[in-house]
Order: sequence, then structure tokens, then C-alpha cells
Amino acid sequence: MSRETPFEQVTAVLPEPIRSGCLALPQPVWERCQEIRLTSGQPVSLYGEGRLRFLGEGALLDEPQGALCATAVQVRSCVQACCEYSLYSHQDQIAQGFLTIRGGHRVGLCGKRFYSPETGETVHEFEAVNLRIARGALPADPAVLRFYRLHGLGNTLIVGPPGSGKTTLLRGLIRAFSGGGWERYLKVGVVDERGELANCLGGQCQTDLGPGAFVQSYFSKAEGIFRCVRTMSPDLVACDEIGNEEDVAALRRCAVSGVWVIATAHGDTVEDLRRNPALAPLLKQGFFTHFLQVSPHDFSVRAHCERGATRG
Repeated sequence: MSRETPFEQVTAVLPEPIRSGCLALPQPVWERCQEIRLTSGQPVSLYGEGRLRFLGEGALLDEPQGALCATAVQVRSCVQACCEYSLYSHQDQIAQGFLTIRGGHRVGLCGKRFYSPETGETVHEFEAVNLRIARGALPADPAVLRFYRLHGLGNTLIVGPPGSGKTTLLRGLIRAFSGGGWERYLKVGVVDERGELANCLGGQCQTDLGPGAFVQSYFSKAEGIFRCVRTMSPDLVACDEIGNEEDVAALRRCAVSGVWVIATAHGDTVEDLRRNPALAPLLKQGFFTHFLQVSPHDFSVRAHCERGATRG
């Protein structure tokens, strides 16, 4: 039996005939697609290679005319499938505006805000979903590994806009460092706040992050980092999408504990992040010495080192 592709894993939660329409697309579309988007009353769209196009009959259309449209019933059906038909058991994730499905794919949710004193804030009457296709732990770019061999380990910040491949690069680095791609096998603590780095199901990672990796799933980054450092003696900690003061405080805890950090942050350039009130002090103090900037157009990586800070 052949292994499912990431595209097939994502389309499994789509209602018919949207699912069949997506699977009828040419194979190159499967490989390049980054997002499948359903909005109630609007054409189904797919995003990839920097362009938003629309689902036609066996092909993608540059214009929405003639495209297959999603209904409100189909949007809700997709959300129910993502929850394995148990919305109640996924309320914590829904309240944060996302779900994570088998394969580590993240599903963004839009809808009407609902609040009750008993359950708190959540989303219902779903209006749109965005299925972001995760590509697993691809091998780390050999050029990036050569960069580390030249400059050594250091606190690393992976920078790029949404959809540029930051998380994919992070997974590859986790697997490289925990799998012996460095001078030795490293103990890598993975803080997987949204379940898309490792996609743990039943206590087992669905994404291969290497034998030295261990995962704290669905904890906040601050709590997950604290647990990793306090109980698991990691060589380095990896986390996705830092950006607030709690995250920064947790990263500083790693530094004083002698633990390296690899993290991602949203921004077109490092200069963008210097204007982030939470991250600016870290950057000014030289907390990060290694920078990997990901291009959203071709997923290429530009690496540079700013020596000055060291672990601890």
C-alpha cells in the first residue's frame, strides 16, 4: 500500500465534490500547493508558488469565474472532519482559531465569536477554513549544515513571512541535530504549542524528528520551555513562532541554563523584527548569533552569523 502524500492527507477532510476536484488536479499541483481555502459562498482556492488560484474541473483557474464554490454546510462539514466529528473534545484548539490534523497540518478557522462564562471564548458558525499543508521533516539544506560546521552552534532565529517554509526548515534542523547530523547526537527539546512540528498522536510523533528529540505538545511556549529545561536536560530547545514577552522570558531561561535555542519568527527581514517591542531587546543584546532568512518565493535560505553572544 502506497504512503499518502501530504496533499492526500489534507484533502481527506474535505467534503465532496471538493475533495474529488482537488485530487483530479495534476501531480505538480499536489507537490507545490501550500494551502487549500474554503469560504462559505465563495470559490474554493488553492495557494502555492506565491499565487492564489481557483479550483476548476481538473485544473486551477486564474480567475474565479467557473470555479467550484463552497457552501456553509461544506465548511462546517470540513471542520467536523478535522475534529474527527467531536467538536467538543477540540474546543481548546477551536478557541485559539486552529486545529491540527493527522500529518501535522494546521487548519485555520474563521467564524463568529462566542463567549459564555462556563466555556470561555470560542468560535462557532464557521465561515472559512484554511488548510495549510505541512511537508514533514525534509532533510536540512546541506548549505545550512555547512554554515553550522563553519560557525558552530549558536542561538538561531529563522526569519520569514507566513508560508515561507520556516517551520519546514525548523523540522529539518531538529532532525539533523537529534539524528547525528551534527558532531554528535544532540538532545533536542521540541516545544510544539500548536501540534504542527511533531503531530503527536497517542503519545507518538507522526513526524520523524530523530532519536534525540522529545516533545512537549500543546503547552504554551513559556511553559513547554520551562518543562524541557527543568526535567529533560536538553542540549537545545526548538520552538515555532516566538513574538511576545512571555516567549522572550522563557528563551532567557534557556540561556542561563546553558541550553541553545532555535526559534522562528514572522518577518520579511531581521530588521522587521528589530521593531518588535518584545524581540528588539533580545536582538540588541546579541542573544541570537545565527540568522536563517527564508525566501517565500523559492524557499531558499540566506544564513549569516553575528558573533558576540554565547550560550549563557
